[in-house]
Amino acid sequence: MERETREVGWHFFFVVPPMETAAFARSKERALIEALKKILANAESWNLNAVEITRVKSRNFWFFHRALIGANIRHVGAKPVLSEVPKPERQLLVAETA
Repeated sequence: MERETREVGWHFFFVVPPMETAAFARSKERALIEALKKILANAESWNLNAVEITRVKSRNFWFFHRALIGANIRHVGAKPVLSEVPKPERQLLVAETA
């Protein structure tokens, strides 16, 4: 995907550090959905538009399920810099993948 975005003149960014979030629910599916919603909401709050899911785990605790999702936040854009990221988050280390 990165090669294809470069061919059309766009840039593919990797945002450091990776994220991890967990959610509890009565069903495994609901726990996974809620954890994924948290990851996507976090990426959206930074005005970033891509997420790479790196790990998915689930465990059963009595009548509840716990889902854990690990992800790398990414961004695809026409500019070579992340100027649209809000000021507090600009302190994050951002490296364009080679």
